[in-house]
Amino acid sequence: MAEPGVLEFAHPSFVFKESVGKALLTVNRINGADGRIQVDWTTEDMTARNGMDFEGGQGVLIFEHGEISKAIEIPIYDDQVGSRRSIGGLLN
Repeated sequence: MAEPGVLEFAHPSFVFKESVGKALLTVNRINGADGRIQVDWTTEDMTARNGMDFEGGQGVLIFEHGEISKAIEIPIYDDQVGSRRSIGGLLN
């Protein structure tokens, strides 16, 4: 029996320093890796604000047969204050 698995973010939120330039939001495929599956994703404001602290987005993440981890790259804006912010994400 094929087990396509379930997709979930590695963490409920992602904390980053503004100086990093980009945040990588990791999505893991658990409980199976058979076949090709895809999921729609979107960013969600937390302490970081879309347009001020990061460039929000949405898209489709595709996992091919056997793939168990992928990352969504989000551009981070550095206001030179040196603060830490968090971004959330939603998988649909």
